[in-house]
Amino acid sequence: MSIEAGGQLDMNRWHTCDSTHSWAGWAVMLAGEEGQKLEEQFGINAAAALIYTKSGSHPVPNWYADNKTALVDIKARAQKQLAVSQSISPEAKGIEIG
Repeated sequence: MSIEAGGQLDMNRWHTCDSTHSWAGWAVMLAGEEGQKLEEQFGINAAAALIYTKSGSHPVPNWYADNKTALVDIKARAQKQLAVSQSISPEAKGIEIG
């Protein structure tokens, strides 16, 4: 489940239910079992920051933003990531052509 697949963003709580999380909550949930282990060990704020840092997404988001601000930032980061991925040649992506 993700926001794109019908999940909900609720910046007032880290985890509300299986389909509603804050931005940091979604980062941890989408990281799967490893994300949950990080959360147990370091807490959700640090776990999500570690996940974002490892993924190369900088700067680490403001986990305390309101829903509207967070969603705008999430969409901007997704568009930037998409633009970068589309600018990489198929060879660099490891895709065989022909």
